[in-house]
Amino acid sequence: DLKYARYDDGWQIETVDSEGWVGQHTSLALDSDGSPRISYYDETNKDLKYARYDDGWQIETVDSGGWVGQHTSLALAGDGSPRISYYDETNKDLKYARYDDGWQIETVDSEGWVGQHASLALAGDGTPRISCYDATNQYLHYVFFEVTNGTTSSTAITTTTTSAPSTCFLAGLLGEDSEESAYLRNVRDTVLSTSSEGRELVRLYYQWSPFLAGAAGRDEKLQQEIKAMVVGLLRWADDRSQ
Repeated sequence: DLKYARYDDGWQIETVDSEGWVGQHTSLALDSDGSPRISYYDETNKDLKYARYDDGWQIETVDSGGWVGQHTSLALAGDGSPRISYYDETNKDLKYARYDDGWQIETVDSEGWVGQHASLALAGDGTPRISCYDATNQYLHYVFFEVTNGTTSSTAITTTTTSAPSTCFLAGLLGEDSEESAYLRNVRDTVLSTSSEGRELVRLYYQWSPFLAGAAGRDEKLQQEIKAMVVGLLRWADDRSQ
C-alpha cells in the first residue's frame, strides 16, 4: 500500500492507496494550503499514479502506456498543477507529465537507456529542469527546455554533464574499453533489453554491482579469480556462437 504520515501532536498514519501492489518510487509535494500531493508507481499494473488530498484522497492513473512510472519526481507549478518526471521501462526513456485540463504526456529523452533516478525542479518561468541517469553511457544527464515562440512546448535539450567511475562491477574488473566489456554491453543492449525478464536482470545487476565491487575490492586474489572465470565463460560463449 501507499501510506502517508504527518506529525500533529504525534504521528498520524493514513493509507492512501491499497489497490494492488502500489507505493514505490514516491515523490511528495505540498500545495499552497499544505495539502499533500504524491506521485508513485503501481507495480501491479506497471502504471504511473498520482494522489492528492482534497476532502479525502483522490487517486488518478497518469500514464498506463506500457511499463511506466518508476523513479518519479513531483513538482507543483505556480498555480498548483502537478508536473512529474519519471522512467519508461518499456522503452527505457525519460518521460514528463503535466496537468493542463488533463494529463499531457511527453517523451523527453529517448536516446539510449535514460531516465532512471530522475529529479525534477521548475525554473522561475515554470519550465522543467530534470536530472537523471544515462545507463547507456553511465553518465549523469541534465535536461532543460527552451522556450520557443513564447511557449514551453519546445524540444528538450540533453547535455552530458559528468562522467563518474563505472557503476558496473564487471566493466571495472575487465576494463571499460576491453573486448570483454564491449561483448557484455552488446549482450545487455541486444539480448537482455529485449524482454522484461532481461531488463529486470540488468536492473538487479546494476543495483547490486556496487556491493559486489566493494566486496571484491578488498580481495585482489578474488578479483583475479572472478576475472579469469568471466573471461573463460565469454570465450566459451564466443566459441559456441561460431
